[in-house]
Amino acid sequence: FLKNAMDINMANAYLDDLRANAPQLRMTVTCYHRLTGESAGNRVTHVESRYKTFSSCEDRSDPYPSETMRDHSRLGVLVYIKYTAVPVDDETRISFESQVENFKRSHQGCDRSMHFKDEVINPKFHPGLLVIDSNRKPWWFSMWAYTLSTLLLLGFPYRLLFFSRTKPVLWNFSQVVSIHERIEA
Repeated sequence: FLKNAMDINMANAYLDDLRANAPQLRMTVTCYHRLTGESAGNRVTHVESRYKTFSSCEDRSDPYPSETMRDHSRLGVLVYIKYTAVPVDDETRISFESQVENFKRSHQGCDRSMHFKDEVINPKFHPGLLVIDSNRKPWWFSMWAYTLSTLLLLGFPYRLLFFSRTKPVLWNFSQVVSIHERIEA
């Protein structure tokens, strides 16, 4: 969370940018074969990823947690972001399912075994961020303080203190996606 620490204005700008960004379908294949004997394990022979960007998207998220992010009773607010993307119609779903199948088929027989993964991602997405008031930020809300506490074997007490001084908030970020230029309501 300390890597994604920002003030309220930066957090709102990030959430606006996230909402405007079109998601992508990421397909990844890993071809491998198993080795036996002294060098036992998997030998990867081919890895490839392909990205397909949706033509349009529409935000269907919960309202911003703006008022909650301004909570001054705590030193910061931890915003956990849950992301989902849903096809707007069957045509979009079928189109991307066929692209996934074509990608799988193009790697069939590449090696003895194949691991395939497909997922819808938003390239700018981070699962959480820390919203802090930069005027009230304590000295120990920093990466160097966290690193030092970890080196001194005080990582667990640091986390206890950190989470006791912040307020958790869940924000459901949802996008409806389409292969068409515009989403019809």
